[in-house]
Amino acid sequence: MKYKAALIQLFMSVSRPLTTCEIKDHTNTWRHGMTSNELSNLLAKDQAFAQSGTVMSAGFGGRYPVALWVLNQSEVENMKISPLKTCNDCGVSIQATGRPTCGKCYLSKKQKERRKNGKA
Repeated sequence: MKYKAALIQLFMSVSRPLTTCEIKDHTNTWRHGMTSNELSNLLAKDQAFAQSGTVMSAGFGGRYPVALWVLNQSEVENMKISPLKTCNDCGVSIQATGRPTCGKCYLSKKQKERRKNGKA
């Protein structure tokens, strides 16, 4: 469920169809990203997302079709989704409650605190 909400916010922030590769690249920025199987199962089986066609993508192995996904607005209107916030330190878009700090900034602050206190 947490992945679904984050993907819905991604679609709302860009307001255009996204390819599977673009979505996968975005999920790789999360602390615990999604595998390709998790992503494809979520997109295919959840009513909030709809496949709108395919586009040809060029990669190392040549040209191949990639699915294009859109947000199903009728399904999303019934859900309560909090807007994305930005990290106070680096400005990255994150889904947060309370004081927004991304994982990388939080870890670097903790490491500095530990060094200061002599625990690291």
